[in-house]
Amino acid sequence: MDYLSLFRMPTPMKITGRSSSITNAFINSIIPVVPPSAEDVQQALKILGMTPDTFQCAY
Repeated sequence: MDYLSLFRMPTPMKITGRSSSITNAFINSIIPVVPPSAEDVQQALKILGMTPDTFQCAY
């Protein structure tokens, strides 16, 4: 199973985004992006009690 196909990284933000979300854009622009490995995604699904067949948004 390709576990990475079940995961999507957040969209990178730029500091010059909308003025109403300038704080959010600033925080997102300075946080380092570390993409997960397939094993990381598999472990997260296991913790959430999901399998690739029963995958759903946990948000």
